[in-house]
Amino acid sequence: MTIDLTDGQLHQPRLVSSPDHPSSLLVPAYTDFKLHDILILLEQIELLHRFYDEVVVPQSVADELRAVGSPRSVSDWMLRPPSWDEAGLGDRRRNRIARSGELDLGERAAIALAERIRADLLLIDEASGRAEARRRSLRVTGTLGVLRTAAEQGLVDVKDMVARLRVTTFYTDDVLLKKIFGKWLDA
Repeated sequence: MTIDLTDGQLHQPRLVSSPDHPSSLLVPAYTDFKLHDILILLEQIELLHRFYDEVVVPQSVADELRAVGSPRSVSDWMLRPPSWDEAGLGDRRRNRIARSGELDLGERAAIALAERIRADLLLIDEASGRAEARRRSLRVTGTLGVLRTAAEQGLVDVKDMVARLRVTTFYTDDVLLKKIFGKWLDA
């Protein structure tokens, strides 16, 4: 499939060149709770700024990240998010995503916000959230996609990162980690 990124019929915002990395293209990204949480715990949250022009966090997700019980490094980071991370963008409008046992409030809010502002990309980890976003024709990636991009660009020590990922609340299995990061883990 070929997509003409200059086509005026594509939703805005569009891809832009990175001032710091002219050979890179940046896209706005919209995120749910888990991805921010894990990247902060891994001390890799700056990858979002490196790869995406802006990151928009729905209010309900920002509230989750600041809540009592959230890891201290996460809640501390969320008290003063950088300018590229628009934490707490209003999502108080009623979204049209049905409440169900499969999607939590943060996932529903992230999907609804991504639809409303015509996001180029939704960063979401939960399988049910990713499936719903894809059903709604949204492009998605998650924590592992962000970390794989970082590995491909030589920005992370993959073995160390995978070891650190395993001691967080992020769930994945060894088969998937091997599939995604095998060439670095076997080296």
